[in-house]
Amino acid sequence: MKYLVGRRSVARSLTFALAVAAVGSFCGLASAADPKIRIFSGTDEHWVPMQVAKAKGFFSAEGLDAEVTVFTTGAAATEAFRAGRGDFISAGDLPSAAMWNAGAVIGLAPMSSDTEIFGIVGKKDISSPKDLRGRKVATAIGSTGEFLLYRYLASGGVAPSEVNIVGLAPPEMVISLVRGDIDAFAWLAPFTTRAIETA
Repeated sequence: MKYLVGRRSVARSLTFALAVAAVGSFCGLASAADPKIRIFSGTDEHWVPMQVAKAKGFFSAEGLDAEVTVFTTGAAATEAFRAGRGDFISAGDLPSAAMWNAGAVIGLAPMSSDTEIFGIVGKKDISSPKDLRGRKVATAIGSTGEFLLYRYLASGGVAPSEVNIVGLAPPEMVISLVRGDIDAFAWLAPFTTRAIETA
């Protein structure tokens, strides 16, 4: 699940409106005092509604000057958001839950739900969690991908400490696997499918 999250401490009054566009959900945020809003998102298809809303002028139609900044992962966007550089962020389950737990933000709306998109791609001799013991496995640290990697390892009785987990951006995961720099990576399509096609 991806969520739209907003900062509690934003100093201006915001009204949230949800509209449905042909390509999916679009979230418009209105402010009478200051129309400038900064929205952070990732690059894959789950974050397309923000980019479509900007390109189609939906934010402008609500009187907003929206700046949409795209990051390589939701985890990277979350780091920038936590540093106070954004007003809203579309982030995955784990980063959103961590921010909600801290109490500085609120969830505004679910953006997408997917149960089949995450996967673990590895060398041909890897077919179960136990095959990852002592191996180098990449994911985006602090992301839902990291959480799901831990769940996968736990399903086979493997502790994260038994695996050499490294943080990489999704494009680097594919290249590193093909070059043999890592043994596997945990992320989502289209990066998983690209790695399978390339290997």
